[in-house]
Amino acid sequence: MDDKNQFEKYKGLGMLLAMIFLLLDIYYFNYKFFHEVGLHHGLFDTIIKFFLKMGFLKSPFYPKLGVILMSIFFVMFDNGKKNVEINKNDAIFFGVITTVLFLSTSLIVFMYKNVFLYSILVLGSYALLIKSYHALHRLFDNALMKDRYNKVNKIFPQNTELITNDMSVNIPFTFVKAYKQKKIKDQIVMEPVFEDGYINFVSPERATLILGKPGSGKSYSFNEEFIRQWILKGFAFINYDYKFPTLTNFAYFYYLKYKSSYENYGNKGRFACINISDPRYSDRCNPIHRRLLKSKQEAIDAVYTIFFNLDKKSAQKQDFFQMSAMSITVAALWFLREYKNGIYCSFPHLIELIQKPDEKLLTILDSYPDLRYFTSAFTDALKKESFEQLSGQTASARIPLGKCATDEMFWVMTDPDDTGVNLKVNLPEEVTILNIANNPETQKTNAPALGLYLSQSAKLVNDHGRVPCAFHVDEFPTTYIHGLNTLIATARSNKVCTVLSAQDYTQLILEYGKETADSIFNTIDNIVTGKVAIDTAKKMSEAIGKINYTTQSISINQDNTSTSFNTQRDYIVPPEDISQLSQGEFCGVVSDNFKQKIELKAFRGDVNPPKDDMSNVKFPMVYPDLDEEMLKQNVRRIQSEINDLVAEEMIRIEDERQDAIAAEHDNVRHSLEQNNNLPFQDIPNEEELVFNHDIEENNTEIENYNFDNFEENITLEDEDSDDEKDDMEYQQKRLKDFLSSIPNINDLKKKE
Repeated sequence: MDDKNQFEKYKGLGMLLAMIFLLLDIYYFNYKFFHEVGLHHGLFDTIIKFFLKMGFLKSPFYPKLGVILMSIFFVMFDNGKKNVEINKNDAIFFGVITTVLFLSTSLIVFMYKNVFLYSILVLGSYALLIKSYHALHRLFDNALMKDRYNKVNKIFPQNTELITNDMSVNIPFTFVKAYKQKKIKDQIVMEPVFEDGYINFVSPERATLILGKPGSGKSYSFNEEFIRQWILKGFAFINYDYKFPTLTNFAYFYYLKYKSSYENYGNKGRFACINISDPRYSDRCNPIHRRLLKSKQEAIDAVYTIFFNLDKKSAQKQDFFQMSAMSITVAALWFLREYKNGIYCSFPHLIELIQKPDEKLLTILDSYPDLRYFTSAFTDALKKESFEQLSGQTASARIPLGKCATDEMFWVMTDPDDTGVNLKVNLPEEVTILNIANNPETQKTNAPALGLYLSQSAKLVNDHGRVPCAFHVDEFPTTYIHGLNTLIATARSNKVCTVLSAQDYTQLILEYGKETADSIFNTIDNIVTGKVAIDTAKKMSEAIGKINYTTQSISINQDNTSTSFNTQRDYIVPPEDISQLSQGEFCGVVSDNFKQKIELKAFRGDVNPPKDDMSNVKFPMVYPDLDEEMLKQNVRRIQSEINDLVAEEMIRIEDERQDAIAAEHDNVRHSLEQNNNLPFQDIPNEEELVFNHDIEENNTEIENYNFDNFEENITLEDEDSDDEKDDMEYQQKRLKDFLSSIPNINDLKKKE
């Protein structure tokens, strides 16, 4: 407040001096007139002589220039009230005109010699001059209005150094280094100054997440570049191609170009593809081969993967019928794994087996003691004749699995000669680039099978002693990968680099659930985002971090205008900026490692890597001669194998039941033989009880067995003790019960 009052005093003094200069100008250049009318004084003459010695009055322009300078100093530097409504061009034009008018009054001294006209013009033009200078001073022309989007403050230092290693991915990009003002069509615009830099993924094994709406350019800018550079470095690959053949063709082109990179492993590597939609382009692979299911837990994981891909929301919450479906499917899968050394252990065989009637299926599964933990609820319902409940439980497995049964899937997911693709793609002796193709049109049908491939491969590649491997999943919310969290968290030491691509974070929550989605997001260290929805943008902005900004604020009140500068901490890339990024424009943050520190981890800029012409290279067919008849023949083979399996198992179970009956008979006969009172010849022989189908008389003899005579034969004599009578009665009752439990042989013949 004291400074303001002090300035006001100086301002008043300055304006007084300006008026004195004007009066001296009028008095001196019209001295003759004032002397004639007696308006002169010795003091005035002394002052005039002083300024004459200084040369200040040699020309009528000099005092006016002094007035202009004094006005500029004390008017333009006053911090009075600003006016945002003043037009800048009008104010400048008005100021120039009044200045010229004020200076031009000096010409009247030489032209007209009219003191009244001169005085009026000088004082009037000076008043207009002061007004125009005040308008210029009140003009609201500052950096805030020139940079309305705060672009200058959003500039931050970014990495320009190329940092590489054996596993790194280095993507060139262009970022804004500074802004300069440029006038275009009478408007001041902020023109960016660009600089080239590098996005260095020096620790890709710590996983990478790429987000961006459709058309944001995430595949063109990042996904394809990850594939190219890793093939160049000889990586093994799991490449999920959601829109086959886009990424498959891209990978195949660079596999042919950089095939020599795989010679370090002693082989050329293998390029393979799994394509259920069009098996002509597909290798064959059995993802649940016996050697891949080493324990029941692995079988359970495989079944969970299948059902969670059928209904991803079930991964968050399971109901009774779905748990029942998974339980019986696990039992069926483990049975196939054990049957004849797993010869029929495949997904198509599993689907075919599950479709068998409840009585046969449960009878077979329940005959294996180690499977009764999975089937006890079903067999209990069968014994209690709770057929509606049982039908609902088994149908919950049959119906969804039946939807997956296509001729194409039956072909691809069976490998009769065991020459298909090995899901352990990162074995040094058999490095493989495996593309798992999807099709948006058949996504729901293929989801369980493709999810099974991805889940099994995610588990199998995560092992030590392997070559570097890329696990690249484009549009990964379209499939459920069981154990993905484990892969991201533990695969770093095994040189497995996971790259996940999605359109928006809300997709992850919708398909995987919030808990799993947050777990995946929080585990990933390299984050890249293009244009996304505002909710996702907020999360990404928080992940990128904050930086100190210098902000300017202007306060306009009735008396004056004040300007202040503040430092505050705000997001490096605000959420609203992320939600408005252009195509090919990305931001994010990368991670470093102990050996290669990256000080500037955050980035924002345009990513447009150079591309090769790939129009002439396409992935060829694997089975060009495969036709519909071959597919149907394969289906019939699988159906026949399962039918034979069921028939063999039912015969085995029946044989075991007959053996059990015979053994029971032997036990009874042996027990009766222990008692000397029962004649041996009255006991039915073994042939009469083992269901000899060739001798009809045996059945008649058993059916018409005279229990009364039998009772007479074993009637105890009076002298027998009471204990002996009780014992004989017990043996008699036991034999009756046993004989009554023997089924009718004619009925058995009819069944057979």
